[in-house]
Amino acid sequence: MTTVLICDDRRSVREGLTRVMSAVPGVSRIDCVAHGDELLSRFSR
Repeated sequence: MTTVLICDDRRSVREGLTRVMSAVPGVSRIDCVAHGDELLSRFSR
């Protein structure tokens, strides 16, 4: 399964991409962040 991490400062974009990606076969988890520093902290885990 695939995990997707969406990073965009606009909530509407994050929500739209989440809806689109949730329909993609094989995508099991979708996380969203608003800023690059949040993105980097997720990658360091």
